[in-house]
Amino acid sequence: MTSKVTTFYSYKGGSGRSMTMANVAWALATNGEKVLTIDWDLEAPGLHRYFHPFLDDPSQARYLGLVDHIWRYILALADPEKADSAGELAPGDELVQELQLPLEGPGCLHFIGAGRQDDHYSDKVGGLDWSSFYGRFGGERFLDSFMAWAKERYTHILIDSRTGVADTAGLCTTQLPDALVMCLVYNRQSIEGTAAVARSIVRTRAQRGQPRVEMIITPSRVEDRSAVTSARRHCVESLQGILRLPTARLAHELRRSEIRHFPWCSFEEKLAVFEEIPDDSGSLLDAMHNLAGRISERKLTAVELDPAIISYFWRRAAFDDPRLAELEALSGAPNSEVIAKLTHWLDDALDEPQERTDWTGALALACVEQANALNDTDSRASDFLSEKGFELAKRAYEQDRRGYRIRFAAALQGRADHLQRLGRYEEALRAAGEAVDIYKSDGSTSSAWRHARGYERLAELTLASRGNEAALPLYQKMVELFDRFEDLDGLRVPAGFLGDALRARRLLAERHVQAGDYEAALHVLERAMAILRGGREMRNSRSSEAANVLGLYAEVAAVVHPERARAIVEEVKSLAAHLLDARALTSILERRLAIVETDALVRRNDWSEALAVIEKLEFEDSLLYHSADAQLPETAEMRALALLKLGRATETEVLLSQLIQQSSRAPSPRLCELVLETIRATGNPQLLYDLVLKRAGPNQEPHEPQLLRHMLSSAMEFMPEDRHPVLMFLQETLERSRSRSLSTGML
Repeated sequence: MTSKVTTFYSYKGGSGRSMTMANVAWALATNGEKVLTIDWDLEAPGLHRYFHPFLDDPSQARYLGLVDHIWRYILALADPEKADSAGELAPGDELVQELQLPLEGPGCLHFIGAGRQDDHYSDKVGGLDWSSFYGRFGGERFLDSFMAWAKERYTHILIDSRTGVADTAGLCTTQLPDALVMCLVYNRQSIEGTAAVARSIVRTRAQRGQPRVEMIITPSRVEDRSAVTSARRHCVESLQGILRLPTARLAHELRRSEIRHFPWCSFEEKLAVFEEIPDDSGSLLDAMHNLAGRISERKLTAVELDPAIISYFWRRAAFDDPRLAELEALSGAPNSEVIAKLTHWLDDALDEPQERTDWTGALALACVEQANALNDTDSRASDFLSEKGFELAKRAYEQDRRGYRIRFAAALQGRADHLQRLGRYEEALRAAGEAVDIYKSDGSTSSAWRHARGYERLAELTLASRGNEAALPLYQKMVELFDRFEDLDGLRVPAGFLGDALRARRLLAERHVQAGDYEAALHVLERAMAILRGGREMRNSRSSEAANVLGLYAEVAAVVHPERARAIVEEVKSLAAHLLDARALTSILERRLAIVETDALVRRNDWSEALAVIEKLEFEDSLLYHSADAQLPETAEMRALALLKLGRATETEVLLSQLIQQSSRAPSPRLCELVLETIRATGNPQLLYDLVLKRAGPNQEPHEPQLLRHMLSSAMEFMPEDRHPVLMFLQETLERSRSRSLSTGML
């Protein structure tokens, strides 16, 4: 993809720089370009005000921005455990905000703000020493990587630079751009200051070995073109030697670029599309499309939109409710304060049916989210906020289906989470399904991504309530939805897309493994492995997901192709060396691979070698967990199997007894088989006794009674008759436990 970086710069404020850039971005995006805008004016950010009708977070109180991004990188370098992988933080996926433009087509307009506008914003900007950032922290390399990420995804990157000659202004005008739009007004200070900066840029880029940058001089706030002849002449004289254009040509270029003064621009930050109509020659909208055409080197046309739609977006953003700021400020307050405030607002809103939907919608979503945050710490408040908050969300959706549908879908998902915790699975499934339908009906790419994520939530609920067989088709659908994004190469998809796509395939593969279909699991994982083998860097997704995929692939492929187990492990190790930098991830993966190799030894009946590898793993676990008794279930079960096969049944019995007593989870199928084989070898039903007494209680999982009954029946078939009374006693114990559970409604 060909990409162009254009910086908008002004020597002095008041020259219409941000206004010009915002309108140029609109012109490019509505003509099919993929546009990223970056507010690099950290000291006085304001670009978001022009975009606020189309942003989910108009106040920029929730989204991280550029200064947060840089600080996160610096702090990672300062952390010994994160320093090695700090470079992975360069891509800006997590910063991108998508403007919900009312149009169809390939174009998009994305925005990265200066930073989250919270109480600490000034401290973050003031504390950022750019000299140290470059000198000590490899800032130039980090920003080059950041821009490389952007160039892979967008055809145009527009940077709103700080005024003057500050460090950030020099960065935006010298290191980063392919082109410069230099905004000025026709007065001596602005003209001469702009000329001096332009001269410095040319000299600095030559010293750095960079090519000359394209410069477009854009005089703005021109009251009367006939009255600025002398100022224009002075501008030509000041810039002629820098731009290397003949006098007449430069004067023509200046007249061509001049932007008239429009009084409505002085009153508020507003895109020209809200004030003017297309094909209005001499309008600001027309001038901005001409300038955008020069930047893109093609003719652009102002797109005509339905006036009702434009009016809707402007009305939605025209007024601010002070309660919204107060609601944002509640974040981080003590739970008691949050509950009291939300309850008060919620009661008032439910009693006032004509309340504004921007307020009721935000309040409803905050209540649902807070209910989930409370979890079990205050069940009464959690239930009230979830139920009544969702009631308010439904009302807001009925009043404003267009504007509130995405937030209502989020409220539905939050409600589904709460219902799941209450054990009301069918209601939770309906809520999650309705959210999926809303995302599907929305036309934006980000909603298509949310649609895929919604299927993941639907599949999780189905798995928990109806089992693996019912959930498997939903996981399959989730993977199909994520696969549709591959042609977009991550563009217009929220942060972490690649990690989400990998996770989707891993989750589906795990369901196939649970069903015993390792061939199907391997087929699913091969596509994920193709992504990893293709060298796509994990820095713009979650590296931990790559590690999870690599580990599961090794486990599954070694089962399907046991003769290639060693080669499979070596390939995974090689890929991990290129993809994973974090030591913790590498250590966890190495442990999984050691278990894969041990399984291969077990399948070859090489029990002595398998036991040696297991003992090494257990020693490493004891160092990791600072306990000589540390043992994880999977290694303990493999050790038990090896001991049993080596004829050391008594040691196996002791080990399994410890494992049963330490575990709080239902026994795995492998553990059940080991218990029966050990009893067969020793003739002692003690392990069954331990297992039934441990698990025949209120914490049983739904499938456990049947599993334990099957084990007792199997033991009856091979145990001597003098041992049958013990087994019958255990059966009676199990039945009594089941009866008690049924009477209390727990089964």
